[in-house]
Amino acid sequence: MNALFPYPTEGWEEKARALVAELRSLRSDPDAPFEYFDGGHTPGEGPDADDPALSADIGATWWIESLDPWRFGWDNTAAGWPSANLARERIRMGPPRPA
Repeated sequence: MNALFPYPTEGWEEKARALVAELRSLRSDPDAPFEYFDGGHTPGEGPDADDPALSADIGATWWIESLDPWRFGWDNTAAGWPSANLARERIRMGPPRPA
C-alpha cells in the first residue's frame, strides 16, 4: 500500500494538492489506489474549523479525527486535564458527514 499523511502547515491546501499530484505523477500506474490520510477537529465553525470535504477534494481517502486534550480546553496542567467524557461525546457523534 502507498499512503500519505501530511502534517498541516501554513498553506497546507496548496502544498497538499501539489504533493498528491507529484506523487501520482511519479508512480508507475498513477491511477492505482493511493491512500491519503488527513484529519483534524470536527464539528467546528470559524477560522480554525477543519473541513473533511476539502480534504476529500484534495484526494484524502481517510479522515482521522483528532481527540487531543487541547480541543477540550486543556491548560497544560495536571489539574486542568479535561474529562474523558468530552472525547467520548465526540466519538458517539460518529464520523463527519458531508453537508
